[in-house]
Amino acid sequence: MFIGVGVMCQAFRAWIDEHTLIASKPGSGMAVTVKKWSNFMERPQDWLKKIDNLVQLRHPSLVSFIGYCTEEYNMMLVYEFMPHGRLSDHLFTTQYQSLPWARRIKIAIDIARGLSYLHERDIPIIHRDFKTANVLLDWELNAKLSNYCYGTDDPTSEMTSIPTRQIFVSPGYTPPEYISKGRLTTKSNAYTFGVVLLELLSGTVVSNLNMEQSYFNKKSKLLQILDIRLEGQYSRDTAYKVVKLALKCQNMDPKSRPRMSDVVVALEQLQLARP
Repeated sequence: MFIGVGVMCQAFRAWIDEHTLIASKPGSGMAVTVKKWSNFMERPQDWLKKIDNLVQLRHPSLVSFIGYCTEEYNMMLVYEFMPHGRLSDHLFTTQYQSLPWARRIKIAIDIARGLSYLHERDIPIIHRDFKTANVLLDWELNAKLSNYCYGTDDPTSEMTSIPTRQIFVSPGYTPPEYISKGRLTTKSNAYTFGVVLLELLSGTVVSNLNMEQSYFNKKSKLLQILDIRLEGQYSRDTAYKVVKLALKCQNMDPKSRPRMSDVVVALEQLQLARP
């Protein structure tokens, strides 16, 4: 079943036997997503390196990698199927019911945990196309990161950069250091997390918010960006702290942005706050 098409691949829904992992009849066994590359440009060794990275990654906030195919030019990756689709569709379209405040905070925590896991490995992994469209939701609306398999080449500090030619950054989610220096770091992911968090809170793309500098220190103005559909579901103090956290992640100076592990702690504390 055709699901959609991206820049480099097509996505299909399929079914496999849960035990043997061979193909099964539609509707029986385990649903999976198959991504098939239509214009495969990578060298075989680069492809296998990517697969080796995927095999090592296991976390509740990452879409699970199941298997792959490398027969001739049929390059395919198989992942768990995420039935509730992309977070962006829940936020920016009328395809789904509005997500309540508590669920949006839970989704933010899920995302932060996934990024923290990637960043704190011996060789940090930097998500090179992190955005709401690459956050998928399962049956229970738990959020998981997809397209996360691109990592750094050296086990150095959190400021490890990735060569510009290997980067795919979507407009609206671009950290300033990428624009000025052509580099991504774990702190670049923190910046983009701030963008995604604001989109979770507002229910719209950040570029539509038109947030002026004068907003930053005025609680009443900052709270004006919140999705009107969330009215009555949160305390003003808690909402203000979440917005301020998003803005802290978007600090122009990468060194002043929080680690994603610290973001997880902050959000978990706010999750426990009284509504």
